[in-house]
Amino acid sequence: MGNEEDTDHRPGVGENNIWYRPASSGRVIVFVHGVLSESRTCWYDESTKAYWPKIVESDRRFSSFGIFLGGYYTATDAIRYDIRNSSDELLGAMTRIPEEGGDTVISNDEIVFVCHSTGGIVVRYLLVHHTDLFRDKKIGLVLIASPSLGSSWANWARILTERYGHSVIQQLEEDSWSLRDLDASFKRLREEKRIPGLCGIEAYENHFVIHGKWIPNKLVVVTEESAGRYFGPPTLLRKTDHFSTVKPKNKRGPAHELLVDFCQKHFLESSETSRTEALVEYVYADSVRLESYVSQIRPRPKQPLTQHEMIEAVLGVLSNKGRLLKARPDSSGFSEDAFVLESVTATKVIFPRKLTKENDLPQIAVWVAPPVEPPPMPSKDNEFFAKGTFLYLIEAKADTEARYVSMVSGRSALDMLLRELARQGSIQTSAADSYDARHNMSFPLATLKECGGLVQQPRQITTLYKPRSISDDQYVQVSGKILRCWDLYAYPIFISVS
Repeated sequence: MGNEEDTDHRPGVGENNIWYRPASSGRVIVFVHGVLSESRTCWYDESTKAYWPKIVESDRRFSSFGIFLGGYYTATDAIRYDIRNSSDELLGAMTRIPEEGGDTVISNDEIVFVCHSTGGIVVRYLLVHHTDLFRDKKIGLVLIASPSLGSSWANWARILTERYGHSVIQQLEEDSWSLRDLDASFKRLREEKRIPGLCGIEAYENHFVIHGKWIPNKLVVVTEESAGRYFGPPTLLRKTDHFSTVKPKNKRGPAHELLVDFCQKHFLESSETSRTEALVEYVYADSVRLESYVSQIRPRPKQPLTQHEMIEAVLGVLSNKGRLLKARPDSSGFSEDAFVLESVTATKVIFPRKLTKENDLPQIAVWVAPPVEPPPMPSKDNEFFAKGTFLYLIEAKADTEARYVSMVSGRSALDMLLRELARQGSIQTSAADSYDARHNMSFPLATLKECGGLVQQPRQITTLYKPRSISDDQYVQVSGKILRCWDLYAYPIFISVS
């Protein structure tokens, strides 16, 4: 990034889409510059040599954030390189594994976009057209002097569109059909909560670029109406013009204070609390699997990763590759490569047995979670269809050679779990052999207790697990009615409690 003599710590000329400070806590600030600009100049105040990403880096309030300098090609001769192309370039940079190794930008759970002018339009286009990539993330939008409805000054710049065919400037003109379409699409995204964790703030300039203290100019490049469209009344940044809005001279600059207040409200307070709660205690972690997964996705670090860092790395890659489900399967129709991340109330059942050759744990524990929603009572229309899924997580040495199995109308996943417990010496083989899901209508907890398990109190847990087998042949009896359910037997990668 630049050279060693570059004392203001800026990237080189034309350098965009680089890490300024790699993320390590699952959250990142992505700076996105405006039209005819770049990461080196957009955030830089020439008079004080202050560089906003550097100010953020030195502010301890942002110590948990990585910093990424996003961008796109926007020279005067960019010609037909339009908003869509710019958005695609930014997305490519966010999903690309860094050359030096490490995580992608998109793998972070919390992403705050700091956008100047056209950068806000590029990012809104990104969110509208690639919503699925951001649906399960917490996304912050800090839109500064972003002309959501266009700018009359783009009309004056038609010489660039006429002489060079500059598509982006043409799209920025007032009453541009592409901006109207994006405005409507982004409003629908907000209203329909397609990205539930999306929040934002908008700000605009105080005066025109050419400005004198005693000769004020009421004109502005981006008006209040164009700058404030989606997140309530926009904030007026004192003593700024269109370009200096994103060039704070120090930590007391209006733009930096805006970012601090926004992140403190939406990320630093609530998110730090939730992260602390989520990390209260890992009650189980499969270290062998974690280390195996991490070794496949990143270079060996100089310092060993902590258990939490390994878990965060695995979650990030699974999410990025579309292999992370956020809800328990209720049928067999999901990929064998899928993992499931779930927060649920579960009950731990302990089998205190002697050590066996198959298992070096002093005890084997099984966590049982009932269906997320109670299965509906059977009727003539659904009496043969399974509804709801019981979940069984076994804390034991996983059979690494075993493949995922979908069992329909034959044996239940609880049946397979009991056979695994018998194989590891935790219950009598006769108990597993005698179990018949179609005739034993007891709830799974009762069945495990009958086999010698010690049932603990229910607890709220968060777990990442790999499905081992699922069936539609688990039966329970409620109020004299026989309910047919799915049941899922899985290996947990980790279990944490709060």
